[in-house]
Amino acid sequence: MAAELGAVSDDAILVRVERPSAVPISSLHGRRDDVGRTLRLGVTRVLDGPELGEFSFRPQQGLARSVFVSMVRLQQELEQSGMVNTVLLGNRVPETSDEGDPDRVARTESAVRRVATLEDLGLSVNAVPDLETFAVESAAGLIDDKTAECDR
Repeated sequence: MAAELGAVSDDAILVRVERPSAVPISSLHGRRDDVGRTLRLGVTRVLDGPELGEFSFRPQQGLARSVFVSMVRLQQELEQSGMVNTVLLGNRVPETSDEGDPDRVARTESAVRRVATLEDLGLSVNAVPDLETFAVESAAGLIDDKTAECDR
């Protein structure tokens, strides 16, 4: 992307970032009045491919259009302090695999379970006193089938 824009260190670029929402914008109930924010960012440096300059979550044939922004800055701009939408886990030593450490996956899962909350998943559990039961609710409005199965 830097080549397309002709961007070099110390340049300023405008980046449009979609505002986080539990309900997708494309949904019938999605908000379309405040869909994003434009940020003016300074280019610190341009990364080469081996430095993750071509990183993308989606496999693609063409060039990846990746911009790395300070997490704290992005959280402040989007008013989402302490929030992230993705956590990437990987080997510290690229030459190793899970086969050499079969308990690694279990330890990772255990660590995530210790710190993850229902709020992290956009869910809440609320008492319904009149019915002497609980309601599991989703910030997205609808609970998917997989989550509903877990609720039973």
